[in-house]
Amino acid sequence: MKERDKSLDDIYLFHLDKTYKQYKKFKKDFFKNLHLDLTSDQWIILKRVSEQEGINQKDLATSTFKEPASVTRILDILDRKGYVERRSTPQDRRMFELYLTEDGRSVVDKVIPAALAGRAKGIEGFSEEEVQQLIDLLDRLYRNFGTSQ
Repeated sequence: MKERDKSLDDIYLFHLDKTYKQYKKFKKDFFKNLHLDLTSDQWIILKRVSEQEGINQKDLATSTFKEPASVTRILDILDRKGYVERRSTPQDRRMFELYLTEDGRSVVDKVIPAALAGRAKGIEGFSEEEVQQLIDLLDRLYRNFGTSQ
C-alpha cells in the first residue's frame, strides 16, 4: 500500500494526536477533581520553580519548552494567585529569580501524590522496558522533527 493510500488509522501521527487530545482532557479533569484553579501549563511552571527555586524566567522558559511571553503570562497568573514570587537579582534589576510562596508549596504538595497516580494510570499494563522504549521512541520523534529538512 502506498503511503498516500493509508487510512488515518494506519498513520502514527494520527494516533499521537488522538492520544494527546485524550491526555489533555485527562489533565483538565485532573485539576478540576483536585478542586484547584490551575491549568496544566501553570502546573508545569509551578513544578519547575519548586525543583529549581531561584531560576530566572529565561531558563524557566527554556527548561519547560515554552515561549518566554507565555511564561510571563503564566507567572503573572501564579503571582496573582499567591503561588510564586519574583525577586530581583543583585546583578540585574530587570531580571527576576522565582520562588514558591507557602501557598505555592501547599499546591505542589497537594498535586504531587495525585500526579504520581495519574502517571501510573497512563502506563497501566506497561512493563518498565516498554515505558523506557516509549520514552526512547518519543525522544527520537522529537529529534527527527527538530532536524532541518
